[in-house]
Amino acid sequence: MFHDQDTPAFERFNLERSDGPLQRTAERVTNNTPSFLKLHIEEEHNEVIQPKIEDLPGLPDVCAEFTKATGWSLGYSSDSSASTSSAWSADFGQPDGASGTVFLQGPASVEASTDASTAIDSDVTDTSALAAPLTFEQTTSLAQSVGGLMNQLHRAHFTIWQREAELATAIPVSSRPDEEEHLAKRLEAVLGAGARQIDCPAAALYILDDATSQLKLRSSYGMPSEKFLDPARELRGSVADLEALIGHAVVLEDTSLLPQWRSPEDFPSAMCVPVSTPSSPLGTLWFFSTTKREFTAEHTELAEIVAGRISSDLEREILLQKSMESRDQDRKLRLAADWQVDRLPDFPPLVDDWEIAGWTSQAEVLGGAGHDWAILNDGSLTATVLDAEGENVEAALTLASVQGALKSLAPTCAGAKQFLNQLNDSVWTASCGDQFANLGFIRVQPETGDVEFASAGSVELFRIHKRGYERLTTEPTPLGAQPDQIYRQKSLQLKKGEILLLVNAGARKVLDDDDRPTIERALEHLVHNGQNESVEDLVTYVQVLLDSAAVRPAVDRSLAMLRRQG
Repeated sequence: MFHDQDTPAFERFNLERSDGPLQRTAERVTNNTPSFLKLHIEEEHNEVIQPKIEDLPGLPDVCAEFTKATGWSLGYSSDSSASTSSAWSADFGQPDGASGTVFLQGPASVEASTDASTAIDSDVTDTSALAAPLTFEQTTSLAQSVGGLMNQLHRAHFTIWQREAELATAIPVSSRPDEEEHLAKRLEAVLGAGARQIDCPAAALYILDDATSQLKLRSSYGMPSEKFLDPARELRGSVADLEALIGHAVVLEDTSLLPQWRSPEDFPSAMCVPVSTPSSPLGTLWFFSTTKREFTAEHTELAEIVAGRISSDLEREILLQKSMESRDQDRKLRLAADWQVDRLPDFPPLVDDWEIAGWTSQAEVLGGAGHDWAILNDGSLTATVLDAEGENVEAALTLASVQGALKSLAPTCAGAKQFLNQLNDSVWTASCGDQFANLGFIRVQPETGDVEFASAGSVELFRIHKRGYERLTTEPTPLGAQPDQIYRQKSLQLKKGEILLLVNAGARKVLDDDDRPTIERALEHLVHNGQNESVEDLVTYVQVLLDSAAVRPAVDRSLAMLRRQG
């Protein structure tokens, strides 16, 4: 809305300050507004998009065929008043607040409306081709159905219109290979072009600091470069800037008569418009004139367009920097993920009459799950499943720490429980008390099949044989939770053909379509097919089951399988 001195009555905004903060008051002024101050207040326009006949190109043919089939004239209008003289009408609301009206005129001998913008004629001139008119009830029922189809078609058009605009935001932000021009030069060029169009010799861009308490000159046109050395202006008390930041264009046609509005530069006339994004203000844009002059509504609109271009450039630069930072971070995360994968065992150890395989999948690029196996100095075979607690990077760091301690302590351990006790002390000592890990550890004597098992936290062991399976756990307390934790162990002898399966909590959380733990279905398969397939094939089967029915949110999953051949 544009106000000038000829307006008989309007609101004038006064920003007053005594000992307290600025106060913005409004008073009614009649024919006494100073001609040297204008406020251009942008009004919001919530225009309703009405259905258009042009949006439904097949509608005239539908109406013509309707008339031939029923003997009644069918019309469709976005103006409800067009159906006041009709025999029947129905309104259909639209998702954007618009409404369309379907109406009947007839029988067909009644002349249809000649206003093509509000109704659609049947275009049937040969009345002999018309069928005998249907009853009013039959016709209205059919017209209701046709109107519903028209309504759905318009809804589809409206949705596509919205989606296409949303898809425009999916354009990736990237710099061109030949984009060597610095942002400072681009901003100055935009300011210069805008200032010349408004016929102003100088322009300045002031950007808010992080605390939104000061405005600093960041770009200018037609002003000395020494101005960039000036300290930032305090936003408090900068009346014109405050008024602009709430969305108004401020025009000071005579700055000498309006010192309280605090023009940042000593020019006879000035104009200030906001620079903002849809979500937050960025600063203000000033245009200065060396003579006292008027600024028209077209000038303020042009200034706002320039401010919009500047805000777009600033936003793009910010997004480009964030995009480059994100790419660099993603690259580093991928390197760390590759490092994690490299720490997983590639080949099973060569131990007569024993097979071993494993699988690990992280929920994100980095995670806390892992598996491992090794042959110790005494010839015993070990298998481990690890599950570090924490989010993403935190879990990955804890996992790496525990893996290092595991590799160091395992070769010299006297038994499964002694190993976990030593590992717990190491994790507790190396952490700040907030790093926890779940672990399941198996130690096997290959010649005899004697097995020692100990667990810390949520990793479980399943013993699988032809008759079924059994679950084995020892201690629910994770590593690193207590400094003097004593872990227990279980001993068993694995018979030929039997399988040991270590599974972390993430793998057990996965549910199938019947909300049943997927691992139970996998265990049933192992019971019936454990002797017929290789361990690698069995692990692959379990992996496919877990991947096809992943839990939401995604979790880190890990397992290790060991079988004594029959």
